[in-house]
Amino acid sequence: MITNLKVLEYLDIISPVNSQTVEEIRSVAKENYIPIIKRDTENLLKFVLKMQNPKSILEIGCAVGYSAIIMLEKLRCGYSNC
Repeated sequence: MITNLKVLEYLDIISPVNSQTVEEIRSVAKENYIPIIKRDTENLLKFVLKMQNPKSILEIGCAVGYSAIIMLEKLRCGYSNC
């Protein structure tokens, strides 16, 4: 968990808005008490992906695939701010 407020603010500013699909998955997971990554962790993940620009990603162990979908969308948009 990120506790530095300046880091959280920065990640919020630079992180693109999620697609409707991602937000629906987040909502369903919350309603059903399914653990998924926190918003600040999600923003950090997007930042790291943008910096590292991986060509492929392997996700092991997922509840509803939330973080995998975040990474997939980031790969599809070519690391631009989409």
